[in-house]
Amino acid sequence: MPLYTCIADSRTSNDKREKIALAITESHCSHTGAPAEFVHVFFNEYLGGNKKTDLRIVGSIRAGRPPELKAKMHADIVAKVTDILSSSTGRVQLKLQEIPAEWNMEGGEVLPTPGTEDDWMRKHWSSEDDEAPATKSPGASP
Repeated sequence: MPLYTCIADSRTSNDKREKIALAITESHCSHTGAPAEFVHVFFNEYLGGNKKTDLRIVGSIRAGRPPELKAKMHADIVAKVTDILSSSTGRVQLKLQEIPAEWNMEGGEVLPTPGTEDDWMRKHWSSEDDEAPATKSPGASP
């Protein structure tokens, strides 16, 4: 369960927050292959402005991804959010922190280690109305 917490100025509009949540979700999914249903984006608000940043984001993601993938995802999220907020370079901060897979749950089930998502999805996704969300590629990691 990737969890992104955005710490926003109280003046950040709901429209921009919605766009930011979508951009984070799309970026995470495009880089990891995770189903969008697994990505969670929350906003906390602080009053007053921080003159050094427009938005701070802490992303808790499963450990085990290559550094190159994390760097690309980091750059992509920062670029998209910077564009949405019409911010200057460096005013959007993102910290990706890795969490052991066994500490993550979705639907009451512990998530698998990176690389075993397809088997986990077939075993744990049980809905009469919905098909299991597909991962982008073998070995993809939400």
